[in-house]
Amino acid sequence: IGPNDQPAIAAWYNERWRTGSSDWCQLHCYSREPSGAWNKQIVASSGAGYLAGDGDKGTGFAPYLRFDSRGRPHIAFLDDTAQHFPMQNEYAGNLRHAYHDGANWVTRTVYAQTAALERQIVYPAMAVSEGEMTFIGLDRRTVWQTDRVATSTYYWFMVQTPLP
Repeated sequence: IGPNDQPAIAAWYNERWRTGSSDWCQLHCYSREPSGAWNKQIVASSGAGYLAGDGDKGTGFAPYLRFDSRGRPHIAFLDDTAQHFPMQNEYAGNLRHAYHDGANWVTRTVYAQTAALERQIVYPAMAVSEGEMTFIGLDRRTVWQTDRVATSTYYWFMVQTPLP
């Protein structure tokens, strides 16, 4: 529930081919006005360097919405990418943060990853306090023995940053 006592929703939109493979995706934010009308904003539409064989598929996976004490929305989210082996596998990583500064959405990378097949993020979350933000998640590190056999190990991580 937003500062105006109306619902707000952060959502991942993923456009897919008929085969089910991801074509592109975006992070959306929906807010309801007191009149009952819904507003949609595109928060982010491209990744920040988190790539696999199929290239940049976009961003916005696993959105986590919170409001700060000034009523500004903050969203933690992941970039999305894919690779065919020959079937498509999708990967989520690069923990990112978006907030609305009153006029525009501002995004930044909080926990960077560059090798999508070897590094993914699972269960991202964040907390917002008066002057600080804390982001957490599981960093999945994968070692490939063949193109279909892999071993993954999971590590918790936490990043604390000043509230923008």
